Amino acid sequence: MTITYEFEEKADRELTEGMAPDGTHAVYAECEGDIIARLLWNPETGVVESVTVEHVWKRQGIATTLWHEATMQAIMRGLTKPRHGEYWTEAGRAWADSL
Repeated sequence: MTITYEFEEKADRELTEGMAPDGTHAVYAECEGDIIARLLWNPETGVVESVTVEHVWKRQGIATTLWHEATMQAIMRGLTKPRHGEYWTEAGRAWADSL
């Protein structure tokens, strides 16, 4: 598995259609060329727009690894670190509580 950071014009690589608003930054995990997970955040506000992990890869720490990578990339690049937004899914709340 490979973890990659991309910004703005490349952040629109889609795990599912319509997930990447303009200007977002992304970290994503790939396995054998397929994107298996992605975290998108706004580099100015830090608000996480989306965290998605393919079903067969869930509960393996991949989202947490992406969170830490996004935080490290933000610090290194002088961006606002990722932070949780106002809207939660049940799974998202459980994951955030585990961090």
